[in-house]
Amino acid sequence: MNLEYLRVSCPENIDNLVKMGAFSQARAAIERHMTLEIPTILKERLEHELLTMELIERDFLQTKSELFKALSPYIVGLDLAEIDTFESEGYLLWHMIEGEKKYHKRAVKTVLKENIRLGNRLKLDQYEPAKACLKEHKAVDLAIDKMRSTGEITVETTLKTSLKIKPEVLEGILVSAREVTSRFYLPLPRRAHFTKAVEVLETSSSNYQIASEQALQRVIYAEGNLASNTSDSSDSDDSDDSSDSDDSDDSGDAFEIKYRFLNHMMYRPLYEMAEQLEQKNKDETTDGQVDFLNAKEMHLKKMNLYGHLSQEDQEQYLKEKSPHILFTPLLVDLAHKIVEQETEPLIKAKRIYDYITQHIRYRFMGSYRMLLNIPEYGALNMRGDCGVQALLLITLLRIVGVPATFASGLTSAPDVGCGMHDWSAFYVEPYGWCFADASYGGSAYRRDLKDKWHFYFGNLDPYRMMSNFDFQVPFEFPKAFVREDAYDNQVGEVETSSGALFSDDYIENTQLIAVREVSDESI
Repeated sequence: MNLEYLRVSCPENIDNLVKMGAFSQARAAIERHMTLEIPTILKERLEHELLTMELIERDFLQTKSELFKALSPYIVGLDLAEIDTFESEGYLLWHMIEGEKKYHKRAVKTVLKENIRLGNRLKLDQYEPAKACLKEHKAVDLAIDKMRSTGEITVETTLKTSLKIKPEVLEGILVSAREVTSRFYLPLPRRAHFTKAVEVLETSSSNYQIASEQALQRVIYAEGNLASNTSDSSDSDDSDDSSDSDDSDDSGDAFEIKYRFLNHMMYRPLYEMAEQLEQKNKDETTDGQVDFLNAKEMHLKKMNLYGHLSQEDQEQYLKEKSPHILFTPLLVDLAHKIVEQETEPLIKAKRIYDYITQHIRYRFMGSYRMLLNIPEYGALNMRGDCGVQALLLITLLRIVGVPATFASGLTSAPDVGCGMHDWSAFYVEPYGWCFADASYGGSAYRRDLKDKWHFYFGNLDPYRMMSNFDFQVPFEFPKAFVREDAYDNQVGEVETSSGALFSDDYIENTQLIAVREVSDESI
């Protein structure tokens, strides 16, 4: 997927207007500039800037007083001046829009999720997302304990997901076209690595195709005819009924699937092994460390869980991938500062994981379309969500010669529901692919949960659906128009034969139907 235009600068006056939030003037300036004889790649960059302004207007909604009002029920004795403190500490994402500072719609979540210093002032028992988070932690902690004590865990999960074009959007589409084809791209788990089985149980349409089991971004693709359903397309927003309808194949405005998958996780104490290697390198005569490592070498079949790569295949995970995975001077300097003169790949990976989990704080982000270089954003601002942290980890690893790639999908802990999440994979001989979750690890580190912090270097909890194993790659069934998310696919995409659709144009619904631990014999 070619996004090279993101490396092209905007003309100075347009760039200044966008940064100032003078969007109406910026749009007029772009319109004038597009009439000039300019390169195609610059036109693409300017079109991107138009979309970026739309996203900013969509996502940055709250004024300072509105944010204060939204936070007040959950923080005892909150003062308006503290909003400035939260901002200076990096918790708040903001943008100027037509002369007024607006905060991101996830500002409340960021402050309440990560601002540990508020301590007893937080009234999280009244905040629903916090209740869900506590449930998730309990389920995950139990699974981690099981993995540590027995070495493995197998979990079966059933999910239902749907996309439905909003009635008012559908009406607008059909005004200008007599017959329109809808195209849906819903994510499916890859049958690879720890996911041992995937089964599609139900679909609301029979007109679908499924991508190959190990597609880098796996989807189930469906088409529908919108014109055949114009009379009742706006009668209901309830996509759950679509699979029960006798004429669901003809509805066209929605697609729903139900599927089941089996995750088999094996525990590997890679963090402790890296520590032992570091100690061994410092003191070659320490028999205890050597014995520890030799014991692990005897179990390589168990430790090599997710397959080996040839040297040629490893090379693709060491390359730059424009416009985000780039070896910029800042990131090269940072990578070598972190690993110093170390040559052992596992120790390099641990040191980079340590740096990110200890120094890069979590913050909810806006659309990645607003970022010109995602990993560098994380390094510069020392902030970022799971995707920013994952991509920073991947880029730093590649710089120091450790193959690494991006992975993402959904979390699916019991009694909580589903949430979008990103993490990383790195490749180290003789262990093969190893996973790392920097954002979960960083959260554990900040809460002084040492064992959990160590766990997420080399391991994942079983409550996740992995549909993506690379960043910025096309689907096996190509889209005709621009994607809502150009980088991965966690909740699905939809377009029509008449144009692109974005998240404000459709309703997404993902439900956790069932999750249960099963015997290892199930695999």
